[in-house]
Amino acid sequence: ADDIGFAIDAFFELNAGDERFRGMIDLDGVGVLGHSFGGAASGQAALDDGRIAAGINIDGLQIGDMVDENIETPFMFMHHDNRQALNRTPNVNLFRRAEGPAYLLVIEGSGHYDFSDFSLPLLSEGLPLPPGALGTIDGRRCVEIVNGLVVAFFDVYVRGEDPAALDRVFERYPEIDITRK
Repeated sequence: ADDIGFAIDAFFELNAGDERFRGMIDLDGVGVLGHSFGGAASGQAALDDGRIAAGINIDGLQIGDMVDENIETPFMFMHHDNRQALNRTPNVNLFRRAEGPAYLLVIEGSGHYDFSDFSLPLLSEGLPLPPGALGTIDGRRCVEIVNGLVVAFFDVYVRGEDPAALDRVFERYPEIDITRK
């Protein structure tokens, strides 16, 4: 989370001082996202840093202050399809306590590694992965779904576009099991 704040600080410095970038970076709304531990870091950063307009935790068990504090920043918790788990959505309590717009998603047929490049055929077929790391969903399809979700979520909550854009993504992909708040 501190690294995210550091990167945001660097963008503000570039935007204010460096001749090549001065005034070129739109910092009115910053979105953060991460996968796994990076997702947890994104959640912590969104809780800590008022410059962050929206955040996404992609399949990370949220740790840090959000365990005790409610998030007000629009936030999306995205999970893989862990059908064997007693709780398929381990961040559900944080979602329920969210004070701003919040989304709790499961991408049906996905595994934890499907949210990374390992889901793509060239890597998934050529590298030894732990059993169960990938789900049954086609890797390219999962990447398409995640990209659609990320772009639409940030378009709505960072760029201020029509929330119907996000609804269209939910409708386009029946693999998304969604709970909204």
